[in-house]
Formats: sequence, structure tokens, C-alpha cells
Amino acid sequence: MVEDSEIQDLITWSENGDVFRVFNPTAFSKNVLPRYFKHSNWQSFVRQLNMYGFNKVNDMIHSNLRNENQIWEFRHPHFQRGAVEDLRNIKRKSVRSLRATAPLSVTESDVQRSEMLHQNYANLVDRVTRMNTGFETLFDEVSFLRSVVLKQQEYMEEIIQALALIGPNVSGKLLPFSRFRKWKCLLLQRSN
Repeated sequence: MVEDSEIQDLITWSENGDVFRVFNPTAFSKNVLPRYFKHSNWQSFVRQLNMYGFNKVNDMIHSNLRNENQIWEFRHPHFQRGAVEDLRNIKRKSVRSLRATAPLSVTESDVQRSEMLHQNYANLVDRVTRMNTGFETLFDEVSFLRSVVLKQQEYMEEIIQALALIGPNVSGKLLPFSRFRKWKCLLLQRSN
């Protein structure tokens, strides 16, 4: 690809032949990548270069930010102009070696984010504890109310049975209220 004279305006060797340059990543992705790869994604191309040990040489901070004016330079110790035999030494890095060589740098924002996550975790634990306590209180109250309702249901059944014993008088009417009061007193004595 670097040797292809038709695309020298998009990719070429440096003067020393130890670095290759890509001009205008947008045009490169659109016109060159589909010829050599199954995609036309610039970021995927850069990731693949990194996985095979290529390093970006130039500092993009000082480069023009417009994509068509950007120049990206990459270097690999075994990728040199004319050194075809060295190409067999370019191998894909294993996942294990990528993890081992990845720099572990902790920034102040990482520390702040970690402290914030720790505080959020502590707040969640506190909320769950309070919710659990509230749940236990509600459970105890519901159990108590259930026992009260059961007792009331039992009393209602006893009253209905007592009324059934009193029954209607001979004319089919209920007994007068004064007689009901007698039964009520008897029921109260029985429950105590």
C-alpha cells in the first residue's frame, strides 16, 4: 500500500524510509482502505496498527484539526522501506501483552471519580439499610393488624351465632332490643 504510486498523495514513506505518513484520513478511509481491508473505518485502521506494534510518531495536538489537512505518521522497528524480510517479524500483540504494556496512569480526575463512586456506594448501602428497617417495621405492623382482624372476625361470628339463637319470635319479628341487651351481656361475660 505504501509503495503504490497511484495513492502517493494519501500515503507515502518519510525521507528516511523508517516512517510512513497518511495525509487526509477522510479521503484515505474512503479511497484506500476498502482496497486493502474489509472496512473503511479510520479508527479501526489505527487500532489495527497499534495491535501490530506500530506507534504514532507525530503529535496531533500541533497538527491542523481539520481532517483533510491532518498528517498521521506511524513507525514500527520492522517496517522500513525496502526491508521486505523484516515484515515477517511484525506480529499481532496478544491480549496479555497488550495488558502488560498498557500504561497505568491515575489522574486526579480518576481519584475524584473513584471517591465519588465510593460515596455513592456508601449512600446506596445506607438507603438499603433504612429501607430494610422500614420493611421490617411494616411487616410487624401488618402481622399485628392481621391478628386484630382475625379476632374481630371471630367476635362477629360469635355475635351472628348468638343472634341466630335468639331468632325471630313467633310472629316472625326479631326480639325487642331489651332482650338483645341481655344476650350481649351474656356474650361479654363469656368472652371475659
